[in-house]
Amino acid sequence: APSGMSAGGSKFELDDRSYLREKVIEVYEKLWLRGAPLDASGWAELFFLKPNAAWLQSYLGSLTAARLRASTPTVRALWAECAARLGHEHEPSVRGHALETMSGILL
Repeated sequence: APSGMSAGGSKFELDDRSYLREKVIEVYEKLWLRGAPLDASGWAELFFLKPNAAWLQSYLGSLTAARLRASTPTVRALWAECAARLGHEHEPSVRGHALETMSGILL
């Protein structure tokens, strides 16, 4: 498990080695682990980044039933933001990232 995150949150250590943390994971952690709601620019940033469905699947799969129920508002907000970006008014990459994020939630 990752430990020893730096003050900036851009690096993490695993087995005495330092790695750069993906920007999308930093946004996921803000949303899920700190419970910090995203503003309009935060949501826009999230969907410009390539999703990490494996992180979403791993995180959601690790939650107890009680924690998953407590996370329902976050799941609903993320799902709604994904659905809102599926229209043709959005760039194809944004639509694709929304679909990949939705699949990460479902699978």
